[in-house]
Amino acid sequence: MLPANVQGKMLEQIHQARPQEALATLLKWRQTACAANGMRAGGSLEMKHYSTMLTDFGVCSSEAELLELLRELNPLVIYGSTAAATYMARFGSWVVRELLAEAAAGIAMAAALPKEALPGAPGGGWGRNQNSAGFLLAQSGKGGSGLFLEGNSSSLPSYHGFRKFDCVLVTPLSDGDEGTGSQGCRVGQDSLEAEVQQVPFPGGPQGLTVKLMGGMIPASVFGRECRVDKVANRVTHSRVITAMSSLCGAAGVSDKAEAAFRDLLLCEYDSEASGFASEASISGEVVETIAPRIHQEQRSLLAGCNPSQHLALWAGLQRRLTLVQGPPGTGKTFTAVRLVKLWLENVSGPVLVVADSNVAVDNLLEGCVAARLTAVRIGRHESTRPELEPYLLESQARAKLPRNSNGTERRELLFKEEMKILKSAQVVCATCSGSASGVLAQMRNSFTCVLVDEAAQVTEPVSLIPLMRSGVNQVALVGDHRQLPPTVLCQAAGSEGLGISLFDRLARRKVMPLLLDIQYRMHPVLAHHPSGAYYEGQLRSGVSGRSRPAPRGFQWPVPEVPMVFVPIQDGWEKSEGGTSQSNPTEADKVIQLVQDLLAAGEVTGDQIGVVSPYAAQVRLLKKRLWKVENAERVEICSVDGFQGREKEVIIVSTVRKNSHGQVGFVADPRRMNVMLTRARRGLIVCGDAATLARGDAEGWGKWLRWCWACGLYLGMPASSPQLSEEAFSLARKSEAELLPAAAAACPAAPHHNNNNTNNTNNNNNHNPQSPAAPCSPKPALPAQIFPPSLSVQNDPLSPPPSRSAPHPPDSPHPSRSVPHPPDSPHPSRSVPHPPDSPHPSRSVPPSPSLTVSQPPLPSPPTRAVPNPSAAQISTTNNNSNNNNNNNNVPNPSLPRQSGLAPSTCESAQNGGLSADGKNNNTNKNNNNNNKAESPAAASDDATGLLPPPLQQRQQQQQEVFSDDAAVLLPPPLPDLPESALAPSPPSTSEVWRPAPPFTSENEESGEAFLEAAPGAWECYRDAVGRRWWWNCESESCFYEPLPSAGS
Repeated sequence: MLPANVQGKMLEQIHQARPQEALATLLKWRQTACAANGMRAGGSLEMKHYSTMLTDFGVCSSEAELLELLRELNPLVIYGSTAAATYMARFGSWVVRELLAEAAAGIAMAAALPKEALPGAPGGGWGRNQNSAGFLLAQSGKGGSGLFLEGNSSSLPSYHGFRKFDCVLVTPLSDGDEGTGSQGCRVGQDSLEAEVQQVPFPGGPQGLTVKLMGGMIPASVFGRECRVDKVANRVTHSRVITAMSSLCGAAGVSDKAEAAFRDLLLCEYDSEASGFASEASISGEVVETIAPRIHQEQRSLLAGCNPSQHLALWAGLQRRLTLVQGPPGTGKTFTAVRLVKLWLENVSGPVLVVADSNVAVDNLLEGCVAARLTAVRIGRHESTRPELEPYLLESQARAKLPRNSNGTERRELLFKEEMKILKSAQVVCATCSGSASGVLAQMRNSFTCVLVDEAAQVTEPVSLIPLMRSGVNQVALVGDHRQLPPTVLCQAAGSEGLGISLFDRLARRKVMPLLLDIQYRMHPVLAHHPSGAYYEGQLRSGVSGRSRPAPRGFQWPVPEVPMVFVPIQDGWEKSEGGTSQSNPTEADKVIQLVQDLLAAGEVTGDQIGVVSPYAAQVRLLKKRLWKVENAERVEICSVDGFQGREKEVIIVSTVRKNSHGQVGFVADPRRMNVMLTRARRGLIVCGDAATLARGDAEGWGKWLRWCWACGLYLGMPASSPQLSEEAFSLARKSEAELLPAAAAACPAAPHHNNNNTNNTNNNNNHNPQSPAAPCSPKPALPAQIFPPSLSVQNDPLSPPPSRSAPHPPDSPHPSRSVPHPPDSPHPSRSVPHPPDSPHPSRSVPPSPSLTVSQPPLPSPPTRAVPNPSAAQISTTNNNSNNNNNNNNVPNPSLPRQSGLAPSTCESAQNGGLSADGKNNNTNKNNNNNNKAESPAAASDDATGLLPPPLQQRQQQQQEVFSDDAAVLLPPPLPDLPESALAPSPPSTSEVWRPAPPFTSENEESGEAFLEAAPGAWECYRDAVGRRWWWNCESESCFYEPLPSAGS
């Protein structure tokens, strides 16, 4: 056994952020013990002592030194099994690194804050900084213990954010000290690390009581003014370590349910485990029988539930552990609340409902209150929505206290009242960390059922806090691992496995989630691509397109389909501090779109949401939107902040535009899924197609191809008339036509009559995704878990007879007939195979609601100039059709499409991308010259019309946007100036050669353009001797006029 004196000395050194000295102490003891015993010292360390070291280390410690110490200590710890030792070694190091990363970020922020910005500074400081306080007088604590930092209402205002057990840095201030400069003490380097023991309370002293982490308080600190900066909070970290110690400790487990959950969590780390069936068999164990009353009254208890919700509820009532996957808008919160209600009907005792965020907890509490359940909320007033504060445990307990109580007596009475309220409550709502708070820690064996919402957005160590409570018998994890993952500050730990939630890990281990497969939020066409891309085509729509009409204020390419991609051809991304990106040109376009929507008057500001993946773009948009009239209620938020939210109209700003095709985390499919699934009635995505498709061919590239195929790419006609027609027909279908099988499966409980309830409760229906974990296939379930109204033969997760099974994305898609809507004049027809059939991995996964196959596309269109804007196309429709009858690209017949005038479709199809109206005369003069050219030859010649930089860019884009030489997306090259539309351009690609830069001879032709658009220029000479100048920054070009005949 490791001697107590050695443990005490090591613990003191760890407290003082000196892990290297603690390691030296351990090695010295080991060397001494070996010399005395004549052999290697074994030693042992109890789990409780090891947990203390994992909890109380100094947050200013070196990560490498601390991890080295833990590696030496881990073999000495007494574990329950080898699997437990492996689990604790892995997750223990991750959670330690996570706390160190949190502290490092807090120290960096504090070091960047000068003392003039602190509360109490002359002039009042800068803003409302909750994590820092300044000019507090250091005194000895009560009874000589700790340090009391006395302040006043100015230096320690009421809005301060200090809480008990916060990790803080105490830094003495001196005259002339800037807090971060070279004078005086510096934050971080010269600070004392401490832990908050007491914060100001009504009637108490105005100040903070802190305890220094090890060692004596230097005498030089007393009597000096100090600043205090919060850098981390140890509460959640300590509760995580406690839960992991309970899981991995050597103490025997007598409770069968606790043993089952321990085996479930540790099975993967047991080298003797056989296969992947262990987790699935443990989670699928039937541990509860359904009460006869639920069988008798299931029609009323399950009213409003669709078949997939019905199955999830029935499984959750009986299984040991149930994974419920709720894609966007599928009524995940509604299902969770209904499961809680059924648990209360089936078992005795209160139910514990938890989530990682306070917002998710509030949504669950709101649902429980609406279901008329007696619910109580654990938490603080500032973390709870104002309308839900009456349900706070503290609020209810204080309301029952006698007015004349005070001091110790009042605290004792408060605790007793809280225990009474908790024992009488049906549902207790808290965060995962709050489920181990002081008052709940006293309720042992009280919660037999635990529901974790947003489970795919919680790190596994944090999810252990509620699961490791004694007495837990059944658990339901509700989430979606196809949306955003848990937030992890330490990137290294996140990439190693901390970023994988328990929901995701179990799904990878063949514990099949039960998929809620009917969404009630989005227009059915808006839901089509996410269904195919992220849910293998299993996500169906329970709302019709007629109930989600396109809002006025935007000229939708297809009015019946309120979705569009708006290409932003100008501007470039800008890096801010190397960590975030902004795009001013794209921001201007987004603001204009918001103004147009508000001016139409159909949607109000609170019905519009602007989403961007980058914080810098969010700040820029907020700054510019501030000047827009009536836009104060428009919400602008990051993608991560909009998880679980919805708006009538969503505008997405993708930001990225560069010449390298770099998109960063915009390529994360989980983040993309969230961006595309927030809108109910309208989705507008702004971005640069070339950058997005090159940087993420599998995600954004497929979505852009699908938009173009359906005619949803602004300024371009549909490349696939069949797909466009099918999207249009899908928008016209009613709920009964969209869900014929679902309506037949639950005739007594029509789900579409409950749309208002689901839309109210689905604001938090969204959770993270892991690309490695599969979407839930049809689970193999024992017959006894099915409700009487649903037999195994009528499994609602299996494909109904009226629609084909979801097609695997990695296998060739057979041709099949698609039933046409009865109100359409077109008969049913067979849909050809997609044009990218040689590349099945790149095809868009089909959906039961909409076939994604399309006919072969024509050859690449001829183009002599870069892509004109949508406005240019729309202003030249008639002239293009009248003057280009003998164009060198075939003009296949196109049906007239909704939202696109016939002339627009034909003009864009003729030559792919025609020039603007000012070039029509040129087309007239050259019609007969190009008659004999083949499309391929014309395409080659068209490449020769451009300077080498444009040739290279066009070639790269065609590689990105094409399969087998069939152009699948319009290459959005930059627009040329008017003078670049030459009447007689060169006709071969071999004529370009470098030319000297500007000289006095060409000053007249080039100087004015250079002044208007400065940058890094390259010069080239073509076959006729004319010079072209290419701007490498703006990717624009200019050429000097041709010499006249007499010159």
